[in-house]
Amino acid sequence: MGYIRTPLATSWRRSPFEGLMEHAHLVRECMVPLREAVEAYMAGDMERYETAARGVMEKEHEADIIKSRVRNNLPKAVFMPVDKSTFLMLLREEDAILDYAEDVVVWLGMRKTVIPDDLKKSVMEFFGEVEATVKAYEEGMAHISDLVKSSFSKKEGERVKEHIKDVHEREYRADKLNHALSKEIFSREEELGPVGVYHLLKAVNLMDQIANHAENAVDRLRAMISR
Repeated sequence: MGYIRTPLATSWRRSPFEGLMEHAHLVRECMVPLREAVEAYMAGDMERYETAARGVMEKEHEADIIKSRVRNNLPKAVFMPVDKSTFLMLLREEDAILDYAEDVVVWLGMRKTVIPDDLKKSVMEFFGEVEATVKAYEEGMAHISDLVKSSFSKKEGERVKEHIKDVHEREYRADKLNHALSKEIFSREEELGPVGVYHLLKAVNLMDQIANHAENAVDRLRAMISR
């Protein structure tokens, strides 16, 4: 058996779930400078963009430290209320959200693509849905401490499942917007140029990966509470 279900109220301080929640909170915090960076890039303000991009990278680095600490201090199975592999997959998917946030700012910074105003609006609408997907994920993770302390009770599990449902709905909307936006970008080759189309299209697809991994993460969370 990969786990032993035991009340963790007395062993909470030794639980890796505290680190997992801290990591999840940084995922949400990282979206603040990421939004600032995307908005600055759309506005052509590269100085503001660079400052915000550094903020994203700092959050990603801070999260990497937490991730390593959690992995290096996993307790023996007797202290884990869930299977370790499921726990680690959840942590990995969380980490992927941060990695792709960093990838977005690194990629955008490779080239200054001048984007038409109406296309900027479409990009920001799409990014807003990606952002909402991550927010819904973090809101679900905020209940982890209650879940653990209640030994993953059905009542607490149902509360988390509502957020899981919200993440799936948000990610679906983000995918739909991504498809429409990608078609729009391809149709603007005369204005953007071939390289501009490629640059912006890849940036949008990197943003979409953020929402995809938020959905993957809640799937791991669902596996933890539905066993």
